[in-house]
Amino acid sequence: MLILPRPEDKLFTTSFFRNLLGDKLSCDLFQRHRDTQSWKWEQEGGPADYEFAQLRIGTGNRIGLLLSLSGKVGQASLPNGIRASAPLYEIELKGQQPNREFLRLREDLAHFRRTYQAALSTIMRNHEGIEELHLFPAIPAPVGVACGQELLPKVHPNVVIYDNVKGVFEYAITINSREDL
Repeated sequence: MLILPRPEDKLFTTSFFRNLLGDKLSCDLFQRHRDTQSWKWEQEGGPADYEFAQLRIGTGNRIGLLLSLSGKVGQASLPNGIRASAPLYEIELKGQQPNREFLRLREDLAHFRRTYQAALSTIMRNHEGIEELHLFPAIPAPVGVACGQELLPKVHPNVVIYDNVKGVFEYAITINSREDL
């Protein structure tokens, strides 16, 4: 078990997470399955698939990425500066409604990683010089860790992560900051 520091602790930096959970060391991620109370990946069934789409062309350099997997991220829940006019993108489940039970197979996480990598590439190509990507997640923990693992410090922008607090997204943390290099 990995015990992480609280945000107010001085050790709580993106470099701390990058060093422990980056992509250079092998790290297996698991999802707790609520119906069986098991942490083992299932072996049967079809893998989840994902769709990436641009929701709005928008204006400005604040780009939003909605991750509607465990639940639907509504645009009304976004902060004003993003909700009003920012370019918006979304990754959602293909062929099924967002739900907390979609992450059943190890391949579900691998498919998400590929979709997320392609989304980052598309966003960076469409918005040359992007410095920050604003991430609005409705996702299980393994997907969140995978999002951080896929970031390349010298390539990808800072990722400003928000948390849904009583139906409204509020700033939580910025990761992949150039200041931590």
